[in-house]
Amino acid sequence: MQTSVKLQDMMSYSLILTIIAIAVIVLPIIIFIILKLIKFKPKNKPAKPAPVVKVQKTYDPVSLKSLYLNKIREIEVRYNEGKIDNRGAHQELSKAVRDYCSEASQIPTDKLTLQEIGRLNLPTLYSLIKEFYEPEFAYESAKDMNTSFNGAREVITLWN
Repeated sequence: MQTSVKLQDMMSYSLILTIIAIAVIVLPIIIFIILKLIKFKPKNKPAKPAPVVKVQKTYDPVSLKSLYLNKIREIEVRYNEGKIDNRGAHQELSKAVRDYCSEASQIPTDKLTLQEIGRLNLPTLYSLIKEFYEPEFAYESAKDMNTSFNGAREVITLWN
């Protein structure tokens, strides 16, 4: 029986495909080696200098102190009426004092930990917040609230 199909050699039809495949693999490697040899570095855009931040006092110190002293008075009234407990009063006092210091100094003391406040060299704020930590986070505390209210007022009135 005769067949009409002739078989071709295995690589006779794919020489061009073989050359393309080798070029795709070898050419990037050669380019990479050449660039490394000539120590090519892509041009970096020059870094823009950081903008200079000018801290401006945009508040009236007297009215700001008055505002936060009133907040402390409101916390004290609610505590005396039994609307908030010792823990809640300390949390609100801490927030009020931190907010005041943040507004007065433009330093975000309301977002800082006790250690970070200590590194800022603000000893009155640091000692007050340190005193507030135990009653703020404990379920029950025997901390005297009058001392806490007076301490919060003192930090605000002595703040420069």
